[in-house]
Amino acid sequence: MKITKVQKLQMVQEHLEEGIPLSEIVKKYNYNISNVKYQCALYQRYESKTFKNRSIKTYTREEKLKAIKRNKAGTSMRQIALDM
Repeated sequence: MKITKVQKLQMVQEHLEEGIPLSEIVKKYNYNISNVKYQCALYQRYESKTFKNRSIKTYTREEKLKAIKRNKAGTSMRQIALDM
């Protein structure tokens, strides 16, 4: 079952604002805990703008190379994705 953006926003708000533990949210929505943590990190950084419908971002060659260099230097892909 695919989780909608509205459901993702609801999961994040339940955890961050209402204090519901991640374990309960994972069971309720049948969703991977690491994905919920990632959605929470996005929300904390960009707030609800993260869950709005938006066009797909296109990255330049320089941005891609910079991301590759950061990954080779030890930064996780998930952290790089959050920063971009």
